[in-house]
Amino acid sequence: MARQRRTLHPPSGGAAAPPLSKAGTPIADLVPHQAASVTFCALKGQVTYSDQAFDLDPDIQQMFYGPEPGPLRKSGGSGDLSGPGGDAAS
Repeated sequence: MARQRRTLHPPSGGAAAPPLSKAGTPIADLVPHQAASVTFCALKGQVTYSDQAFDLDPDIQQMFYGPEPGPLRKSGGSGDLSGPGGDAAS
């Protein structure tokens, strides 16, 4: 006896395919994919923006990189590791 082949396409009569089911409970319906058309440049010339919106924000930069460095000091400060006692290797 030949095995019957099942396909995912609906029968030629136009009826919808039976739903996928698990343990007799329908869990999904098979529906044909409908491609959507895409229109490129549909809003060309209608959308405007300011280049200033993409400039660097000083407050955000300070959050990431800290405050701008001031003038360099020659005498040892709290962060100076080049002086005596600042670095164990020196």
